[in-house]
Amino acid sequence: MALTDTAIRKLRPTDNPFKLGDSAGLYLLIKPNGSKLWYMKYRIDGKEKKLAFGPYPDVSLLTARQLRNAARSKMRAGVDPSVDKKIAQQKKKNGQTFRQIAINWHADHRRWIWTVNLRRRKHSITRPCRLRNYQNYYPGRITTPAGC
Repeated sequence: MALTDTAIRKLRPTDNPFKLGDSAGLYLLIKPNGSKLWYMKYRIDGKEKKLAFGPYPDVSLLTARQLRNAARSKMRAGVDPSVDKKIAQQKKKNGQTFRQIAINWHADHRRWIWTVNLRRRKHSITRPCRLRNYQNYYPGRITTPAGC
């Protein structure tokens, strides 16, 4: 059964959190403290995931359905919506690639007294193969270390 705006407004919290499903994986999680949060449950690459859309008064029922439809269209294109959301947040946050972050870090820490341990750490970060593998990635997309 599809949710309605009036039904959502009339919901009262209980002692335990509970879910109210809408359609195509969209559901509203009602917590004991009274907060109502929109989520979408989906499967990609054989794994079950959930994507948060925000709290109910801020994100209306219509907006949550539109966000769900946008996420489903990304899934049809072969893109994981949660990974895509993280990448977009990372770009919005600083827009820097791993290479830019590493170069800025070394510029800021140039005056350190380089002990053997710090030299080794610097070498592990700036090794040409490591930078070559990661230089154009946004830090949110780097998930596992690449071998050289």
